[in-house]
Amino acid sequence: MPERDYTTDLLDMEHMKVLRTGNFPDRIILHVKMKRREVQCPRCGTITSSVHDYRTQQVKDCPVQGRSVIWQYRKRRYRCPC
Repeated sequence: MPERDYTTDLLDMEHMKVLRTGNFPDRIILHVKMKRREVQCPRCGTITSSVHDYRTQQVKDCPVQGRSVIWQYRKRRYRCPC
């Protein structure tokens, strides 16, 4: 029976996969991939999963052991079919 990943549950990371990490003296960089999902258009409310393009996004998180933590991922921009 597979063991449950409590760290993933605790950090609410079920929708992410860590690809690699970068450890530096002053920071930690986590390269993650987000699962593709359907989203709702904020203008018309249509559900879509059509990707328009990608952009690299960096998000700063709380420091760990005196080093800053940066999450880096390819942010999806979705296209509304309407």
